[in-house]
Amino acid sequence: GDIDVLVAPPDRRRAAHALLDADYSLNAELANISHEACFTRSPVDIDLHWDIMRPGRTRADMTAGLLARRRRVNGFWGLSDDDALFLMLTHPAFAKYVCSANMGLARVADFLLWIQDGTIDWPAVMRLLDMARLRTAAWIMLNWYRMLAAPAAGAIIDEWLNSLRPGGLRARYLRYWLDHDLPSRWLNRPLLIQVGLTLFLHDRLSDTLHAAQGWLRSRRNRGRDLRLLLGDD
Repeated sequence: GDIDVLVAPPDRRRAAHALLDADYSLNAELANISHEACFTRSPVDIDLHWDIMRPGRTRADMTAGLLARRRRVNGFWGLSDDDALFLMLTHPAFAKYVCSANMGLARVADFLLWIQDGTIDWPAVMRLLDMARLRTAAWIMLNWYRMLAAPAAGAIIDEWLNSLRPGGLRARYLRYWLDHDLPSRWLNRPLLIQVGLTLFLHDRLSDTLHAAQGWLRSRRNRGRDLRLLLGDD
């Protein structure tokens, strides 16, 4: 649906003005201006990101490492395979509510086909999940993918799931959300999903509080973040 471009935070203004100079128009959602903005020149939408999610959602900054490990393939810069898998296992959990209609089955098909090429260094992905403190988010995403997987991909996922399982009570609670498709049923009530599901996808209570503090900061700093993007300060 769009093209996602990741830049370092200090480069956001330069990237934004490069797009504006190329006749793209800014469609800024203040709810997301802490980490992304959309630029449009029909029929193309470019989402400019300077963080992979709202600051505070990951326990450590992940952007610098993702950019440092980038690879050039067929003339285009992209993520390393391990970083791509890390994002597939974390970003949709919060941005698409795991298994809701926002997720789309095309993303699931992409994931299930892609993991079978045998290039993933799973211990490296685990280290990224530990840095971000998002093992639980990866676990629920893998459970969703596993529900739709054919045997070849399912065997790979089962091995990964065994290394990520959260505590018994939390695992049963999160499986209830999946088994009853609550993200889809409550998609028009996002606050219920955010409070009842996504807050539980952080590995520790301190990580949940860190994410909540980041959300509060993002609301408080919307004007500043817009100025940082456009250079009106």
